[in-house]
Amino acid sequence: MRYIVIEHYRQSLNKHAAKVAVAKRAEFKGLGEAMLTALTINAYLDSYQLMLAFVRNEEQSLRHWLDWWNKRRRHVMNAFKPVDSPAANKAEIGHAKLANTSNDNMFLVEACRIDIAEAIRTEEYVKAKATGAAPLGRGQMPCERQKRLYDQQMRIAVQCGKELGAIPSKQMRTSPVGVKSLIDLPPLTPSQQLLLETEPFVLCFRFGVIRKCFGCEEELTARNGGLIVRKRDYRTFPRNGRYFRKDTLENTYYDLNMRCMRKKYPRTDVKDIVVHPDLDLNEEHMRELCAFGLHARCHHG
Repeated sequence: MRYIVIEHYRQSLNKHAAKVAVAKRAEFKGLGEAMLTALTINAYLDSYQLMLAFVRNEEQSLRHWLDWWNKRRRHVMNAFKPVDSPAANKAEIGHAKLANTSNDNMFLVEACRIDIAEAIRTEEYVKAKATGAAPLGRGQMPCERQKRLYDQQMRIAVQCGKELGAIPSKQMRTSPVGVKSLIDLPPLTPSQQLLLETEPFVLCFRFGVIRKCFGCEEELTARNGGLIVRKRDYRTFPRNGRYFRKDTLENTYYDLNMRCMRKKYPRTDVKDIVVHPDLDLNEEHMRELCAFGLHARCHHG
């Protein structure tokens, strides 16, 4: 699995850092980590050139080490990783489970006993999971994996924009500038506009201390069985008589009402609302959504 190869690379990086002068070890490790985590091929090549210049004045074994890993860059470095590659071979997970529940060099009778016991446990677990009694796995939910992949692609898009010169680096981290009126707020930068346009409206349940609708700025009603809509946006806030806009995206919430969403985004349509398949909807929720114009799959009954 890929994370094992990455761990091998980092162990090798730390091991070879011992061959560098103490004062230069942090720089060597930083360059090696930059090669591993580079988001684009151009960023990787830049990091590789810096590392190559660094090891030219070091012992020959470091140059051989760098050449060895560079030849295997497509198997290790993030810049060459497929966008949605499998996290693991599921068959290997089963093999690992069997290896942890049995011993080596067993008698045939003992191996049969363990095999039958594992089959019975598996059958009972499948039954328990079907009734909801078995605990869920600790891995990522589908929506979490989708969000992680989306965030990764957005970081790659920003990096590509920097390389093309479309997004100056000074615009990426701007401190908020206060103005006397919301109307006087400066327009979003190109990178902020790009991020905002790709943020979807996502159906979710009301929870915690969420109270105000971001669209109409009134109390959330959540009439539709507690369902509301979430979208990440740039919030504004008053301070000392002036208004500021945050330069990072934060969650904002709307009533499940097109009028509220169109207060901020006039062209919003029902089809722009995303319903994740793992959202725990019952039949009442499904009727409400169908009446609203959304069609989702019921997870009960």
